[in-house]
Amino acid sequence: MTWGAQLYKGYVFYSDHNGGIGSSKVLPTKPDNSRINEYLDRPRLID
Repeated sequence: MTWGAQLYKGYVFYSDHNGGIGSSKVLPTKPDNSRINEYLDRPRLID
């Protein structure tokens, strides 16, 4: 469990109950190029 996460200059600093203080780098989002939701974009064919 973490408390008090703070975003600063592309990093998230947080305090962990068990491990002390930690940080993580925030990466820019990438477009979803997968075809997992392809069926949502196509109209259904009725036989």
